[in-house]
Amino acid sequence: MTDPQSAGDAVNDIVEQLARAGWPVLEGLLERNGILAQIRRGDLGDMNRSSFGVFFARAEALLLMGRGPSLELAELLDYAIRHVMPTQKADAERFDSWVRAQADLTR
Repeated sequence: MTDPQSAGDAVNDIVEQLARAGWPVLEGLLERNGILAQIRRGDLGDMNRSSFGVFFARAEALLLMGRGPSLELAELLDYAIRHVMPTQKADAERFDSWVRAQADLTR
């Protein structure tokens, strides 16, 4: 429908949905622990861990590198190297080296 009442109803519905499910999620994603938790849940909207495992491992590694070297960080980076597409292996190895070097700087 295109009448003013339908337009108003649609706007009100959008505002309600944002208040209930949109803004709280977005606010959480703006904080390191919030985005880390969302990545660990394996859910970034249209992207999920089961289809984008390397992406999720690398994203989590980026968030953890500021805490310094750890077994968890090493496991994420190792996973990303083992599961990357062969055509992206060189880029993955550069990423791996860079993240490990950044983590070493935090010691």
